[in-house]
Amino acid sequence: MDRRFFAPTVLLWFESSQSSIPPGIGFAICVINLYVSFYYNTIIAWALFYFYSSFASTLPWAQCGQPWNTPDCTTYNATWGNASKSPAEEFYTRKVLALQGSNGLDDVGEIRWQLLLCLFLIFAIVYFSLWKGVKTSGKVGDPPGPTVTTLGWVLQVELSFIVELAGVVHRLGWVLELGFSMIEFHC
Repeated sequence: MDRRFFAPTVLLWFESSQSSIPPGIGFAICVINLYVSFYYNTIIAWALFYFYSSFASTLPWAQCGQPWNTPDCTTYNATWGNASKSPAEEFYTRKVLALQGSNGLDDVGEIRWQLLLCLFLIFAIVYFSLWKGVKTSGKVGDPPGPTVTTLGWVLQVELSFIVELAGVVHRLGWVLELGFSMIEFHC
């Protein structure tokens, strides 16, 4: 990481005993920074796992009948009961997180090696992105740059797939419709 990023924090950590700032505040900032980076990188690792899983011929969270599904798994076209769970919910809770192997905070289950590999890969990507600093990594996005162009193409392809779905135009109209009659004014 860039020394200019951590220098003020570390100086605050060591010099706080000689100033009006309470001692240990710099250390607390470093710990909070570490926790936040773990949190965000874990979420990005889940997204990477989903991205990798999406390369199957059929999406694993689109239908029941997978090895991790329970008898409560209900497809979207069936009648739902109180115990019904969607295939997407079961994929997340039973395949990605494997919560069925956990008995609480004292026994969190075994390590999910696929997620650990994704997390290490994300930390490596973040490290190499910050290694040279913003000056060199910012040059990738210089206008019009490959990053902006690629993002535009990806969004255009995704939009074309979304518009082709059955009933999506009707649903988008329902979402975008202004329903002033449902708004209650309390004066």
